[in-house]
Amino acid sequence: MTGSLSADTPKEQAVGSLSSDSAVAGEVNSLIGARLRDLREAADITLTDLAQAAGMSKAHLSRVESGERSPSLASLLTLAAALRVPVASILPRDLDVHDDDQGIVPSSGPVVRASDLQVRPLTRRKDAALQPFKVVVPAERSWSPGLTHPGEEWIYILRGVVTVVHAGRADTLHRGDSIHLDAREPHRLVAAAEAELIVVADSRS
Repeated sequence: MTGSLSADTPKEQAVGSLSSDSAVAGEVNSLIGARLRDLREAADITLTDLAQAAGMSKAHLSRVESGERSPSLASLLTLAAALRVPVASILPRDLDVHDDDQGIVPSSGPVVRASDLQVRPLTRRKDAALQPFKVVVPAERSWSPGLTHPGEEWIYILRGVVTVVHAGRADTLHRGDSIHLDAREPHRLVAAAEAELIVVADSRS
C-alpha cells in the first residue's frame, strides 16, 4: 500500500514508559535520566546546548534527566548522536541480567517501551556505530507522530505485517521484507495485528 501522508511533529511529544518490568518503570526512568545527565556533564555540555542539539526543549530534557519523562527511541538516538556516544551508553547497565566481555545480550535483557513500541537493544557495545534493536509493534497501533533522528534506519520484518509511513508515503511490509530509510525524514510504524521486526539504526550525525 502506498499513500500520501504528512507527519511532522516534535519528537519530544512522543514519550512512553521505559522499563524491564512495568512495576519498576519509575526506577528505570530515573536510572536513564541519571545516566544521561552524567554523560552530558562528563562531556561538559550544558542542558541548554544539549537540548538545542537534540531538537527538544530545555524543559523537556530537564524532565527526562530527572526521571519524570522517558524519551522515545528516536530521542534516544538523537541524544546519543549529540553526545557522540552509542545508545547503549545511555541505557543503565544496572538492568543487565548478563553482561560479559564477549558483548553477549541475553533474551532476558531489558525492554524499552517508548511510543507504544516494545524495544530491546541488541548490543551493549559502547563503540558500536550501528545500533540494532528488536521491536514489537502492538496491535492496532494508532497513527502516532512521525519521528526523526540523525543517520539511517534499516527495518526487517520478522513476523506480521507493518506499514511504514515515511517521506509522504505508506509502504506495507510482510514477513521477510525490508526497507532502508533516511531517518532524518519523519517516519512511523503501524500494524493492525502485533508484529515483530529488527531495526538497525546508524545514529551518527
